Amino acid sequence: MICTFFGNSDCSADICPTLEKTIFDLIEQKRATHFLVGNHGNYDYFVYTALKKAKTLYPYIRYSVVLAYMPRKDVLFSEEETLLPDTIETVPKRCCIAYRNRYMLEKAGYIVAYIRRSGNAEKYVQLAERKGKTIIYI
Repeated sequence: MICTFFGNSDCSADICPTLEKTIFDLIEQKRATHFLVGNHGNYDYFVYTALKKAKTLYPYIRYSVVLAYMPRKDVLFSEEETLLPDTIETVPKRCCIAYRNRYMLEKAGYIVAYIRRSGNAEKYVQLAERKGKTIIYI
Protein backbone atom coordinates (compact mmCIF):
# COMPACT_ATOMS: atom_id res chain seq x y z
CA MET A 1 0.00 0.00 0.00
CA ILE A 2 1.28 3.44 -0.93
CA CYS A 3 0.63 6.51 1.20
CA THR A 4 1.20 10.17 0.42
CA PHE A 5 0.89 13.46 2.28
CA PHE A 6 -0.74 16.84 1.62
CA GLY A 7 -0.67 19.66 4.13
CA ASN A 8 -0.26 23.36 4.69
CA SER A 9 3.41 24.20 4.36
CA ASP A 10 3.45 26.63 7.27
CA CYS A 11 2.55 24.14 10.00
CA SER A 12 4.48 24.01 13.26
CA ALA A 13 6.52 21.21 14.78
CA ASP A 14 3.66 20.56 17.20
CA ILE A 15 2.27 18.08 14.66
CA CYS A 16 5.37 15.83 14.76
CA PRO A 17 4.21 13.40 17.48
CA THR A 18 0.81 12.96 15.82
CA LEU A 19 2.44 12.59 12.42
CA GLU A 20 4.83 9.90 13.69
CA LYS A 21 1.99 8.00 15.39
CA THR A 22 -0.07 8.17 12.19
CA ILE A 23 2.81 6.82 10.09
CA PHE A 24 3.51 4.01 12.58
CA ASP A 25 -0.21 3.10 12.59
CA LEU A 26 -0.25 3.03 8.79
CA ILE A 27 2.69 0.62 8.81
CA GLU A 28 1.43 -1.60 11.63
CA GLN A 29 -2.34 -1.56 11.04
CA LYS A 30 -2.81 -0.82 7.33
CA ARG A 31 0.34 -2.55 6.07
CA ALA A 32 1.58 0.56 4.27
CA THR A 33 5.05 -0.11 2.88
CA HIS A 34 5.77 2.80 0.54
CA PHE A 35 5.43 6.51 1.24
CA LEU A 36 5.62 9.45 -1.15
CA VAL A 37 6.34 12.95 0.16
CA GLY A 38 6.96 16.29 -1.50
CA ASN A 39 9.76 18.68 -0.64
CA HIS A 40 8.20 22.10 -0.15
CA GLY A 41 7.50 23.60 3.26
CA ASN A 42 7.46 22.57 6.89
CA TYR A 43 4.84 19.86 6.53
CA ASP A 44 6.85 17.96 3.93
CA TYR A 45 10.01 18.35 6.03
CA PHE A 46 8.28 17.02 9.16
CA VAL A 47 6.91 14.08 7.16
CA TYR A 48 10.36 13.36 5.74
CA THR A 49 11.89 13.42 9.23
CA ALA A 50 9.19 11.07 10.57
CA LEU A 51 9.71 8.68 7.64
CA LYS A 52 13.46 8.56 8.25
CA LYS A 53 12.74 7.63 11.88
CA ALA A 54 10.16 5.03 10.82
CA LYS A 55 12.69 3.47 8.44
CA THR A 56 15.03 2.77 11.38
CA LEU A 57 12.21 0.93 13.20
CA TYR A 58 10.70 -0.72 10.12
CA PRO A 59 13.61 -1.31 7.71
CA TYR A 60 11.36 -2.93 5.10
CA ILE A 61 9.43 0.27 4.33
CA ARG A 62 10.36 2.58 1.48
CA TYR A 63 9.90 6.29 1.13
CA SER A 64 10.57 8.60 -1.76
CA VAL A 65 10.87 12.37 -1.84
CA VAL A 66 9.04 13.18 -5.05
CA LEU A 67 10.67 16.15 -6.71
CA ALA A 68 8.87 18.70 -8.84
CA TYR A 69 12.08 19.91 -10.53
CA MET A 70 15.34 18.40 -11.68
CA PRO A 71 17.55 18.01 -8.61
CA ARG A 72 20.42 20.35 -7.83
CA LYS A 73 23.66 19.23 -6.24
CA ASP A 74 22.97 21.07 -2.99
CA VAL A 75 19.69 19.31 -2.12
CA LEU A 76 18.97 17.90 1.31
CA PHE A 77 18.05 14.45 0.05
CA SER A 78 20.21 11.65 -1.27
CA GLU A 79 19.71 10.38 -4.80
CA GLU A 80 18.40 7.07 -3.41
CA GLU A 81 15.66 8.93 -1.50
CA THR A 82 14.34 10.92 -4.45
CA LEU A 83 11.99 10.21 -7.29
CA LEU A 84 11.29 12.35 -10.33
CA PRO A 85 7.91 11.61 -11.99
CA ASP A 86 8.08 10.36 -15.55
CA THR A 87 7.96 13.07 -18.22
CA ILE A 88 8.05 15.93 -15.69
CA GLU A 89 10.88 17.46 -17.69
CA THR A 90 8.33 18.21 -20.44
CA VAL A 91 6.00 20.09 -18.06
CA PRO A 92 6.17 23.92 -17.96
CA LYS A 93 7.97 25.02 -14.79
CA ARG A 94 4.94 26.85 -13.39
CA CYS A 95 2.98 23.54 -13.53
CA CYS A 96 5.58 21.17 -12.09
CA ILE A 97 4.36 21.17 -8.47
CA ALA A 98 0.79 20.48 -9.60
CA TYR A 99 2.06 17.68 -11.86
CA ARG A 100 4.06 16.17 -8.99
CA ASN A 101 1.11 16.40 -6.59
CA ARG A 102 -1.23 14.71 -9.04
CA TYR A 103 1.37 11.98 -9.59
CA MET A 104 1.54 11.31 -5.83
CA LEU A 105 -2.25 11.37 -5.54
CA GLU A 106 -2.72 8.86 -8.36
CA LYS A 107 -0.18 6.43 -6.88
CA ALA A 108 -1.47 6.47 -3.29
CA GLY A 109 -4.31 4.65 -1.59
CA TYR A 110 -3.94 6.60 1.65
CA ILE A 111 -3.57 10.35 2.06
CA VAL A 112 -2.41 11.92 5.34
CA ALA A 113 -3.73 15.47 5.40
CA TYR A 114 -2.96 18.49 7.55
CA ILE A 115 -5.31 21.27 6.47
CA ARG A 116 -5.78 24.42 8.55
CA ARG A 117 -6.50 26.91 5.77
CA SER A 118 -7.57 26.86 2.15
CA GLY A 119 -4.96 26.45 -0.54
CA ASN A 120 -3.35 23.87 -2.81
CA ALA A 121 -3.12 21.18 -0.13
CA GLU A 122 -6.85 21.45 0.45
CA LYS A 123 -7.46 21.24 -3.31
CA TYR A 124 -5.58 17.94 -3.57
CA VAL A 125 -7.29 16.47 -0.51
CA GLN A 126 -10.67 17.33 -2.04
CA LEU A 127 -9.59 15.68 -5.29
CA ALA A 128 -8.47 12.61 -3.32
CA GLU A 129 -11.91 12.45 -1.69
CA ARG A 130 -13.61 12.58 -5.10
CA LYS A 131 -11.35 9.76 -6.28
CA GLY A 132 -12.31 7.62 -3.28
CA LYS A 133 -8.91 7.67 -1.59
CA THR A 134 -8.74 7.04 2.15
CA ILE A 135 -7.98 10.34 3.90
CA ILE A 136 -6.48 10.49 7.37
CA TYR A 137 -6.73 13.97 8.85
CA ILE A 138 -4.25 15.07 11.50
